[in-house]
Amino acid sequence: MFKKLIICILLIFPITSFSEDEKKIFQELKVVAENGSPEAQYHLGMLYNNGLGTEKNAEAALKWFKKSAEGGDPLGHYKLGCYYSGQAGNLLPIDENKALEHKLVAAQAGYTLAQDEVAGIYYQRGEYDKAVYWWEQGVYQGDPYSFYKLFSMYYEGKVIPKNIEKSYWLIKIIEKNSDNQEKEKIQPKITDLETQLTTEQISKLNTEIAAWKSERSELTIKAKSGIKETKQVIENAKKM
Repeated sequence: MFKKLIICILLIFPITSFSEDEKKIFQELKVVAENGSPEAQYHLGMLYNNGLGTEKNAEAALKWFKKSAEGGDPLGHYKLGCYYSGQAGNLLPIDENKALEHKLVAAQAGYTLAQDEVAGIYYQRGEYDKAVYWWEQGVYQGDPYSFYKLFSMYYEGKVIPKNIEKSYWLIKIIEKNSDNQEKEKIQPKITDLETQLTTEQISKLNTEIAAWKSERSELTIKAKSGIKETKQVIENAKKM
């Protein structure tokens, strides 16, 4: 009975522990954010958002994302856009227009995740040319989802004109980065496309595919660096 009571208490009041390093990062970052750094404000919002070094607190996260966006930080804009998309729960009403407005700032600054989500919004609205544009930006950075979405659009030719050469180029790069099971699944489409291309076209495209390399933007690299980038923001502030 006593053990059951302890379990119930733990379920109601979960014990959250943070390492000394996490606590230090949170405390130091908070000082930098409070001093007005939009970049630090974004990272502080993420610590509250993810519960790192402090308890999860969506309201506090939203406060700092707003400040970050007001200061012009593109990742602050992105997360505020996510909150307008529904991540804020009841803190904000879902507003697709505001979500697009904020995510577009990050997409234009080069953040691949924002580019993908902006493309998705435009696709749902039937603005296919804009969706293609933003998924193409994701392709430049090697975003797998952007490759699949563009391939489907060009291969099916339902909402944009069918394009055999672009379809082949996209799916062959998908193939290069797929495991054996995925390669088996997409092989019929590759074979189908090859029957619609000349030997010369295939040779030219394969040369381009072999030479192609993705190039991630600086913002995408920063966004995906997580706590490493958070520490860098703190270190940069100390040097000022």
